[in-house]
Amino acid sequence: IAASKPIAVFNGGIKSAIPAGDYSGDHLFEQNIPITAWGKHFIAMEMGGFPNTEYITASFPTQYVLTAIYDNTIVKLNGVTLCTLNAGQSTPYNQVSGLHYNSVISVDYNETPKLIETSQPVLVNAFTTNANVNNYDGDLFSEASMALIPDVQAGVNRAVLYTPNDQMTLHYANVIVPETAVSGMQLNGTDVSTQFTTLGSTFDGQT
Repeated sequence: IAASKPIAVFNGGIKSAIPAGDYSGDHLFEQNIPITAWGKHFIAMEMGGFPNTEYITASFPTQYVLTAIYDNTIVKLNGVTLCTLNAGQSTPYNQVSGLHYNSVISVDYNETPKLIETSQPVLVNAFTTNANVNNYDGDLFSEASMALIPDVQAGVNRAVLYTPNDQMTLHYANVIVPETAVSGMQLNGTDVSTQFTTLGSTFDGQT
């Protein structure tokens, strides 16, 4: 899609079930990122809230899907070549059972974050599962969600978070920052630096 003046483009789907075949679904839409802002360095992690909850009874990890705009785009996961994508192609899925498929890049609630590197810019989507597949009350904890993931080098120093004031009472944010910036992290004016964990040398100083 190209235009002579600035436009906004949205993508997604109505009543999207994650994983496919689940009886529940959600309206997943995101404003797309222009190709000029796609990136080559990403950190894949389980979305906030899931790793420390006692309600998880099944393994349905956060799914990461990469889409290429250029041919011969090499995708690496933790430094190991995973696949090569051509323009318009996305990273593949593996069948787990029935209609349940996992992306080749996924992070479960008991896994450490993973480093994604590509030879050319890609678009990265992250998807979380419907609450009922993990056997807990979605009205309180979670529903399927979709988020576009920016390059780790495209950070900002200020952000506004918004959550709906309804029956969902738990809200989480995943924040990745350079180690040198942790000491200055605040939420509503309160220091939150002690809530960060170092990811390790693999992630080049990211926390």
